[in-house]
Amino acid sequence: MSKRHSPTGYSELREEIHRFIDANLPKISSHGSSIGIYEMNAETGYVRLKIAGACTTCPRGPSKVEELTHRLPEQVEWVETSVVEFV
Repeated sequence: MSKRHSPTGYSELREEIHRFIDANLPKISSHGSSIGIYEMNAETGYVRLKIAGACTTCPRGPSKVEELTHRLPEQVEWVETSVVEFV
């Protein structure tokens, strides 16, 4: 059974993702990196985020990417599948 609800609006869905990013990566910009929504499909529950900057060379980067990939569907109700990757 799907956990997704009916999308209420594109901007609201984007805000949910940005709240997730702010809660899980509060210091990303102070570390010289950025993260953004690269692709989002509310109908399928798919979200793809890209991380750029200093995080791409950090030794903890790969584990953080894996953690975020799993955490996003757990914390954002309508997300079924997520991909987080370095640019």
